[in-house]
Amino acid sequence: MTSLWRFLSPRRSDFGPVSSAASRDGDIPASPAAGSRSPRDPKEFRIPTGLRATPTGLRRILVIGSCLVEDLVSYSNDSRATPGDFVLFNNIGRLPDTPPQPIAAYDVQIVQIPLRTLLADAHFAKLKYHRTEDYQLVFDQAVQRLSLALDAAMRWNRETGLASLVVNYFRPQQDVLGRLLPRNDLRNFSYFIDRLNESLADLVAGYANSHILDFDAISASIGRIHVQDEHLWMLNHNSTLSDFDAAHDRARLHPPPPVSRQSELRIDAFFDAVHAEIEAMIRTLRQIDAVKLVIVDLDDTLWRGVLAEESGEAKTNEGWPFGLVEALDVLKARGILLAIASKNDDATIRAAWDSQLGDRLELADFAVVMIGWNPKVESVAAILQQVNVLPSSTVFIDDNPVERAAIEAAFPGIRTLGADLYGIRRTLLWSAETQVPFISDESGRRTEMIRAQVVREETRKTVSRTEFLNNLDIRVASDVITTIGHGRFPRTLELINKTNQFNTTGHRWTSEAMQAALQEGAVIHAFSVADRFTDYGLVGAVLVRGAAIEQLVMSCRVVGLDIERRMLARIIDGLKRDGSTRVSACFLATDRNAPCADVFADSGFRAEGEGWVFDLD
Repeated sequence: MTSLWRFLSPRRSDFGPVSSAASRDGDIPASPAAGSRSPRDPKEFRIPTGLRATPTGLRRILVIGSCLVEDLVSYSNDSRATPGDFVLFNNIGRLPDTPPQPIAAYDVQIVQIPLRTLLADAHFAKLKYHRTEDYQLVFDQAVQRLSLALDAAMRWNRETGLASLVVNYFRPQQDVLGRLLPRNDLRNFSYFIDRLNESLADLVAGYANSHILDFDAISASIGRIHVQDEHLWMLNHNSTLSDFDAAHDRARLHPPPPVSRQSELRIDAFFDAVHAEIEAMIRTLRQIDAVKLVIVDLDDTLWRGVLAEESGEAKTNEGWPFGLVEALDVLKARGILLAIASKNDDATIRAAWDSQLGDRLELADFAVVMIGWNPKVESVAAILQQVNVLPSSTVFIDDNPVERAAIEAAFPGIRTLGADLYGIRRTLLWSAETQVPFISDESGRRTEMIRAQVVREETRKTVSRTEFLNNLDIRVASDVITTIGHGRFPRTLELINKTNQFNTTGHRWTSEAMQAALQEGAVIHAFSVADRFTDYGLVGAVLVRGAAIEQLVMSCRVVGLDIERRMLARIIDGLKRDGSTRVSACFLATDRNAPCADVFADSGFRAEGEGWVFDLD
């Protein structure tokens, strides 16, 4: 068995070790002495890890491609050994009937289609410059070959839904024909690769549970001059640089020194960053430690200075403040809720808001605004209660270490930022825990839903529960999902994996595991809800196998509206029509799902053994 994640390199990277005293804000060590520079590990820079609370738990990885990706499984990193298997794939061949291990043993497959498969040696360089149609023909043929090769390499993805990350191509550092020639032109090989990468992304989008593994962006982060080989090898080799040539040139009259002695190679740093990228993508796909809510302070956190104490000319918010503001806008677009917890005068803040931030970020962009002189612990508690989000799904940002410590003590599991001012934006935008596999319609409307929910709950206080529910005009629609190709499947899987409190088993599903369950006859009933206040979107899912309810999840946004009873009633009615005489259900207690402990009892199920049953006769 070969282990994954030790990387071939002619020498170790010049990047120093990461400080063990790194802060949560992107793992930045203590400020270096004046005049010195603190080295930064590129993988930690690209993938901040300060928001991680749970191990990823990778078991085994399958790698399909050429010698470029073989390095991923040829060597083992002593500190991070994840088993992996390599399957050589060159030209437009055929995969073996089965992978080296049973497909269920793999968490993900890495697929790489060599550029040499698409473009013959020296073919591009021999084209006549003024025959532009020839360049277009070569490009079209390359895309056609790419489609065929990808289809062959993705067979196990098509058959099983195995999560797949497809490697793209390195963009050359310069146009091989010359720096003064047209840029956005297929005769420019750099542009040729840009277009090829676009075509690859379009092709990959046609496969379920598949995404681009951006080797090109990682190389750019490390530094192309330290990684890529196009200044020495043919354009279509499109790989990492090594000392391969030195072994074949020792008998020369004047043997050249190895490439690694002529320039600083960072191949180890590159592949280490590739590993971090793969792990981050898996964490995002599985929504491990996913952030649902960001609570932010204002003074010296969202803007420079203390607003109430400003006199004369206000401090500029150019630089990191507007960068942080933009990051919060992006999080909102991803579906993450925003809230404010500030010790301040509410009227003063509202009056000065536009002068500070303009329309870059509005108070209406926040689901909850708590501005006053109460302790922040009380404000955060009120915010969590209103949006119904657990502390473990929340990030709190404050420049004051005393406030951060108080919040951490009051809400175990909450994550805090603020110690490293310049790392906050990067941590919010680039962490796996704040990213999402896709952005749904519900994601874009989540803040508005929560604001409507707050209004709804205020209305609840003024009338009886029966009157409140009768006046809501609740509408419930359902979809039956039998394949992962269903349009509602991605959002349904996201709901199942992100729901903690109203989740009858707490089980998390990978896309491939759910595909296997559906192929074996399981069905997901997905429920969407609207009332007179708002359209909540898809908020409930029930996994049914035969006449057994294996899992029920429901968004906390509709808790208290008896939606779970309607969901179960529809499931029971459908099973009765299909001839079932008894429905069984499973509830497994977790440390978070107490709110749904009585969901089956409240709908007429009775306890039997370790489960619940509902007799239909």
